Amino acid sequence: MSQKVKTLCVFCGSSKGSNKIYEEHAQRLGEAMVERNIDLVYGGSAVGMMGVLANAVHSKGGQVTGVIPHALAGQFFIAIVVLFICLSVCRGQCRIRWQTNVGASIGHF
Repeated sequence: MSQKVKTLCVFCGSSKGSNKIYEEHAQRLGEAMVERNIDLVYGGSAVGMMGVLANAVHSKGGQVTGVIPHALAGQFFIAIVVLFICLSVCRGQCRIRWQTNVGASIGHF
């Protein structure tokens, strides 16, 4: 018997890239997550694919948790839709926090 995923950790870019389809799919992923009552854990940024995904989840009423290294917190706009923000010392510590208490993940960690 499989368990239902309650939290999904998504590792995606701080750029939207050159192909609009990636942005569209990030939007659809966020909407699908909320439809299935799945919360988001991600890199915490308001820009690029991270921002699109976080805004999609938040706009549909989902919970968003951002995990970002201290060094990057000043370089990137932290999304205002983030319910919880976790500042970590380094990316390695972020990686551990991203994967803690999540049911599944998408992306390369």
